[in-house]
Amino acid sequence: MATNRQSAGRRRRPIPIEFIICNPDESLSEQASFYTSLEVGEDAQLRYQEQSIIINDSMLIPIRRLGFGNFGYVMLTEVQDCPGLQMAVKHLNLYQSTHNPSDFTADTDLQTLRTVGSGENPHVTTFYTALVRKRDNELLICMEACETSMEKFSTKMHQINETQNLDLLLKRMINHMVNALSFLKTKNILHRDVKPSNILINQNPVIFKSNYL
Repeated sequence: MATNRQSAGRRRRPIPIEFIICNPDESLSEQASFYTSLEVGEDAQLRYQEQSIIINDSMLIPIRRLGFGNFGYVMLTEVQDCPGLQMAVKHLNLYQSTHNPSDFTADTDLQTLRTVGSGENPHVTTFYTALVRKRDNELLICMEACETSMEKFSTKMHQINETQNLDLLLKRMINHMVNALSFLKTKNILHRDVKPSNILINQNPVIFKSNYL
């Protein structure tokens, strides 16, 4: 009986519960630290018509959505007071937690585009600049906007009964894609999402490997 009483007493023993108190100042500090590690701010420098201009989030005018994925979306965007300047702006979510996959994606995407998007290779989308939209906790990556994707182009071509120089065009596409992937290899970068929707085309036609999403 004594043993049963002791067991009952142990079962009734209160369980300690620890509550974590969030410090807003600490959260803001961590956020600022993450932005600093990306080397981006709310303003960014951009080359336009042989001049250097400063842009911020309020100057970006969305036109239409180009695509979306697990970690963000891409908008075709104009820049205020810069006639004719259009960019593909990739919006990536940012969080304070270092365990959140989006943090790793934002950092990786930005570093990759800074490495390969300088214009060194004509078949890789050009990286322009990056900035932070703090009110939505987003990283905005500004890139060259292309006119269509291989996926949309292929669908359109299948609707045409007769096409001129199609074989030549296909050979050029393959050549440009291999060129882009070989260039990424020289930078020790592996593109893990090669698919028609991620291969972009301009009128020239020049084929660009996309790093949109």
